[in-house]
Amino acid sequence: MSTFLCLAQVCSMPCQLKEQLVRTTHNLLRDMGGNFPLECLQDNVFMAFPATAFATSGAPQLSSSGVKSIYETLKNIDSLFGVDDLPTMWDQQKLEYFQNIIYRQIEESKCMMGSVDTRDYLVWAKVLKTYFGNIAEVLKEKNFSYCAWEVVRKELLYTLQFILEHNSDSLLWSNRT
Repeated sequence: MSTFLCLAQVCSMPCQLKEQLVRTTHNLLRDMGGNFPLECLQDNVFMAFPATAFATSGAPQLSSSGVKSIYETLKNIDSLFGVDDLPTMWDQQKLEYFQNIIYRQIEESKCMMGSVDTRDYLVWAKVLKTYFGNIAEVLKEKNFSYCAWEVVRKELLYTLQFILEHNSDSLLWSNRT
């Protein structure tokens, strides 16, 4: 009987983005390179952060839009780091771990994407596409230089921190019951 209850609990666990994994990716990204380098200040560019793509107000449909936005963000991060010209000055072990966790989050949350309400998909998808397109453009314009990657890292740290602070209703928190 206890085996059945355990199996039932595991099978009924929600397929969700996990807060602890988002926090771990943020911390790895933060720690793999340290503070923004002074020599890169001239390469630092302003990119308007797409807060509207993550807007939630606790309403179930907005929360599911938040989930989809986070999922799409993780896919875009994975795409950015899918190039061969990654910075060698970063801690390579942390970089590899970061990439693995991003991939894991994407794979583990695919199962919930079919049930997500995406009525406002076109609005926030365009905003996210523009934002990540701008980030990718910085990398290309600066030939995937170390400083370009530092600008990317700064932007992604802000993005992940924003998700952690403003989208808790879209994440499965490990300390919740």
